[in-house]
Amino acid sequence: DFTRFISTHDTGSAIRGPGRVDLFWGSGATAETEASSMKAAGELYLFVLR
Repeated sequence: DFTRFISTHDTGSAIRGPGRVDLFWGSGATAETEASSMKAAGELYLFVLR
């Protein structure tokens, strides 16, 4: 399971379509391996200031 509190930084040019996010996993071979296998459905909650 992947459970984290994250914050938005930018929209990114590679993010296409609704309900998609880009998570930064770090740098190096281990981060690349972990990030490439993270292609699964999940839940995303976005808090918006009023």
